[in-house]
Amino acid sequence: MVARSRVGLEASTNEINLAAGEGATIQLTVTNGGYVVDAFDLTVRGINPTWYTIVPERLSLFPHASGTATLQVKPPVEQANVLAGDYAFEAVATSRDTPGDTGVVPLRLWLAATGDLSIDLEPQRIVARKGTFRLKLTNDGNRERQVVLRPSDAESKLLFSFGKAESTLLADIAAQRKSDLTGEPTGLQSTVSTGRSVGEVQLRSSDVETHWMPPGTEAPQGALELTLPAGSRVDVPLTVAAKDRIWLGAQDVPLKFDVVATPPGVEWEEKEARRVVGELVYRPALAAWAGLPLILRRVLLFALPVLLMALILYQVSKGQDDARARQNNANATQTAAAAAILTQQAGGSAALTAAAQSANATALAGGGKNSATQTAEALAGGPGSATQTALALTGPLRIIRFDWASPVDENGIITVTWEVTSALTTTLNTTPVALSGSQLLDTKVSQSLTLAATNGKDVVSQSKGVLLMQAPSISSFVAEPAETCPGCEITLSWTTTGADKIAVDGTPVVGSTGSTKVRPGETTEYLLSVENAIGRLERVINVTVSQGLPTPTPISP
Repeated sequence: MVARSRVGLEASTNEINLAAGEGATIQLTVTNGGYVVDAFDLTVRGINPTWYTIVPERLSLFPHASGTATLQVKPPVEQANVLAGDYAFEAVATSRDTPGDTGVVPLRLWLAATGDLSIDLEPQRIVARKGTFRLKLTNDGNRERQVVLRPSDAESKLLFSFGKAESTLLADIAAQRKSDLTGEPTGLQSTVSTGRSVGEVQLRSSDVETHWMPPGTEAPQGALELTLPAGSRVDVPLTVAAKDRIWLGAQDVPLKFDVVATPPGVEWEEKEARRVVGELVYRPALAAWAGLPLILRRVLLFALPVLLMALILYQVSKGQDDARARQNNANATQTAAAAAILTQQAGGSAALTAAAQSANATALAGGGKNSATQTAEALAGGPGSATQTALALTGPLRIIRFDWASPVDENGIITVTWEVTSALTTTLNTTPVALSGSQLLDTKVSQSLTLAATNGKDVVSQSKGVLLMQAPSISSFVAEPAETCPGCEITLSWTTTGADKIAVDGTPVVGSTGSTKVRPGETTEYLLSVENAIGRLERVINVTVSQGLPTPTPISP
């Protein structure tokens, strides 16, 4: 025998359909199934307590008597907190005499979607070649909405790019505005703030997920797909820039564009679209020129080429004067040196000193410090030096000899010698040297020598070098794995240096560093050989083939 409940509860209807702000009434009938007078408390579980009222909240009933109460359900119009959808809840009657005895009736609320989408643009006009506008999308409905933002301009002269979207709840905005008017704190607690403060309050905000769609048939200039939370405002930065520069024109060029917010996909009606219009005003690069009076522009167009031509002619003339000055300095140097030689041969020491000073000063002006020093030292060093300087100044500039003077000794040292005529300055690897001489060279190091000579006008040079040859080397030769099954694939890898020829088991391969794949059927040794003109080197590795390992079965096509 099943025990009968002391609390009976019935509802006049179990389902109601409402929109935010609308109300519905449900009659609740409570029956006292006991044998004593009892009171019953009525409550609702599963929905926000601000959405309903019960009158009365307590019924006192005699045994086996029934009473009724009215349940008024009315979701508020603050749609940010009232999302559309299916809400399951229940009414409960609880005995005060025996709290463990309750009656429960299941109820369901279908809350319809309400509200609309609006779009705004701030500012609507920017004077610049590139500007950032801010799209403000407001979803005052009680459900989230997916939209696609499609920017475009009729002449396709603009480029568009979107920034990071940020959302703010409309309830928070309203609370902030009320706080600004009354001076009372809002009490908002920010847990996902963007850090943008208004007075002493951080507005609650969350990042909005977005998806960029590249240009295509649906969106010729691209589109941004995003989801707007219920009861929120979403700010999206939009950067607009001109594709090409506009150079000419005295007036600013207005470039109009629009942004359309539509549902996703292609099957939507025009009435579902929301549109906003903006304008980027482009100022031509030569607007200042175009704004000049016509007569002034004509004068400048004639004068500028003339000034440019005069500047070019001045630079060319200055270069020719500099070249003539350098030639005159060189001629003066040769004349002074020849005069010094004649004076030396005649035995006039005072004249020699004057000629030496003149030659040194002239060389400093025409050929630099090294040239001047070399000339002065030659003039002061006696008849032999003077004669050599005279030849350098009067004969042709030549490198008579620049060669090895001895074979390489047991320490790898060799002697290089040189002889130059008709030069004021001689250098070996930029180091000043005499017109003729020798120098020891270590052949154990690769290096190069450059002998250069100049007479103040012309330059001649020759080069020699030492190239150090070494035998090839093997840095590594490995198999991966080193143990495998019969017919399984392994990789042989190697790293070498200085090799002209590389072979694996006699098969030539390319690359100082490389790899190849093999399939050994049994334990095998693999040979890597490297070779160049100096020598040859080999290395062997062993690959173990274990018969106990499974052999891969080929997959039939």
